[in-house]
Amino acid sequence: MKGTVWNESRLYNDPVTLRKVRQITTKGLVNTIPSYHTGQAFTEDGEYVIFVSIREGKSALYKAHLPTGDITCLIEPIDGMGSLEELRQFGNGKGIPIGPVIAPKSRWAYYLVGRQIRAVHIDTLEEAIILEGMDEKYFIESMAVSPDEKTLAYLVLVLHPDEHEGQSYQIFVKAIDGSGGKPEVLIAEEGLKAGHLMYNPVDPDLLMYCRDKGPSPSHKVGESGRVWIYKISEQSLLEVKTKEKQNFQTHNAWTWDGKGIVYHGVINDVGWKNNTTEGGWYIGLAGLDGNPIREYSFKDAKYYGHVSAMKGKNAAIIDGNILDGLLMWVYFDQEDPRIEIVAQHGTNFTTMTGQYSHPHAISDPSGRWIVYNSAPSVIFSGARSDIYSVEV
Repeated sequence: MKGTVWNESRLYNDPVTLRKVRQITTKGLVNTIPSYHTGQAFTEDGEYVIFVSIREGKSALYKAHLPTGDITCLIEPIDGMGSLEELRQFGNGKGIPIGPVIAPKSRWAYYLVGRQIRAVHIDTLEEAIILEGMDEKYFIESMAVSPDEKTLAYLVLVLHPDEHEGQSYQIFVKAIDGSGGKPEVLIAEEGLKAGHLMYNPVDPDLLMYCRDKGPSPSHKVGESGRVWIYKISEQSLLEVKTKEKQNFQTHNAWTWDGKGIVYHGVINDVGWKNNTTEGGWYIGLAGLDGNPIREYSFKDAKYYGHVSAMKGKNAAIIDGNILDGLLMWVYFDQEDPRIEIVAQHGTNFTTMTGQYSHPHAISDPSGRWIVYNSAPSVIFSGARSDIYSVEV
């Protein structure tokens, strides 16, 4: 119920590094934080993280107090599981899918319900509807709040009648500072897929997102690179390049100072089986000019994973790739790669459908915690995912 506060967490020491870990959720079917690429999961002070939980057939938005593990339900739970697959395939998915974001200063959280964008203030629990709805041919892929918290950008795929995935896209911007106005189209392109929208953390004139010609938006080489920077004032696109000839990054995120982009991709795309590849991975840091600053090749790295930026360190967070089941820092401070294990996340990427079991690790703005999802293999009971924080 909206406004209810409770604590179901448990504390323990990480079995690998002995760092203090809190399992924030211990109940429900699915518990998941905003995805790694958003950079917008926490309040500015790093005290609270927002998350989606599916419990008893309903989904809702919650906040967790990281120092204590206290959970607050921010809205009345909504019928439905909220999966992205429902929205893509049937156009009327119920519940809340992965992908909420929070304006860290104003503390308004933005989330999807079907084709509506709604907002809730995480302290007062005041609610608002930002977007009444969209045509059924549109699917909202991702959202991002500008660093000045004046606008909300959202990327939509245009669903064609015979396809579940969009072959064209549009990016809209909507004022959220009280100035009103209708959404405006910022970018529209045909023949391309897009996703993973993210404002630069300090410059509201820069948007980074994935745009490509396929054939697969995740693991195959297309006709162009995958990561691009859009400069709004100039209406210009800049490709983010890699040293590896396979210039098709799998995942990417801004650094916290807005001066760089962490990314990784598969060196040789020789196919995937059970979330492993024989192709190896490259992991890099690029500058605002789109060129690599550092890039390391790990030809024997075979595990699936994601990449995000660590606050306060010249390092990326990875949740796989090189070693299975571990959170790690990859540092960019020297010619040769340097890796440090943070904690064991222990998830099995295949335990649950979709991306509910993916760690999607993200640092808080103060650099005190890394928060992540985990869904270990379950033998005698049904699969479920939980949210953890490790104190770093």
